Amino acid sequence: MISGADGDELVTLQKDIHIPFGDKIIESTISTQKEGSGPTGGVILTHGAGGDMNTAELPQVANHLSELGFACARFTCKGLNLKYRVKVFKAVVEHFMKTEKWSWFIIGGRSMGARAAVSTANELFSDDDEPGKPDIKGVLCLSYPLHPPKDVNKLRDDILHSCKLPMFFVSGTEDVQCEKVLMENTLKNKTNVTMHWLEGGDHGLHVKGRDKLLTLGEICEVVGGWCKTMRHASSCITDDQQSVSVYTSDDSKTVKKRDKTTKLQDGSRRKRRKEKKD
Repeated sequence: MISGADGDELVTLQKDIHIPFGDKIIESTISTQKEGSGPTGGVILTHGAGGDMNTAELPQVANHLSELGFACARFTCKGLNLKYRVKVFKAVVEHFMKTEKWSWFIIGGRSMGARAAVSTANELFSDDDEPGKPDIKGVLCLSYPLHPPKDVNKLRDDILHSCKLPMFFVSGTEDVQCEKVLMENTLKNKTNVTMHWLEGGDHGLHVKGRDKLLTLGEICEVVGGWCKTMRHASSCITDDQQSVSVYTSDDSKTVKKRDKTTKLQDGSRRKRRKEKKD
């Protein structure tokens, strides 16, 4: 838990939400803080091909984001067909936009859930502020499966090239579904992209010989930092405003390769601090 602006302890609440989807129900849960009149927007995450919304690092990421003041929803979708999962994702976004009255979103997932999130963003994004379209700030991809295990000849990169929204990737350097050189080559001509490499991490974002809590803490920290930046950003950032950032890590520290993106973000932070002092 963390303290609020007035020193009061913020309490993370978790609420189960059942979202109608045809003759089915999408099981979802939302983590948020017990203060204010309700969130104006938030983060929506989903899981990979196996498991559900409570597997892997999703609950820890959701709790960390709620401590930072975000509402963070997770949902379960057992389907293995990408088109079906995109339909479900769109239904979840629509529910939070119309029923929960969210006005902006960051959407994401891990593994196949990341593919579904990018595809959903591509279908929902509009260049011209089309009425009724959700305001998606960015897409979070945990362990994006760039290719099948150890098969680098079948790249799943088309949707990445098509995406106009900011994207944040967290992948392990030993991920058999995301060969590092291939991923960096895929993203090298993209704008609005930040890549965080977890040194020694596998597809499950586990690092052999490293305490699991340290790894989870690193993931939560970098995801939270990016989400805070995106919360106040416009949906689509043009080529001259942001470039690709690459982050790597080891057991003791996170090393940031500072580029144009980082400098812009730092300048924005300094400006906000100055405005607060004034």
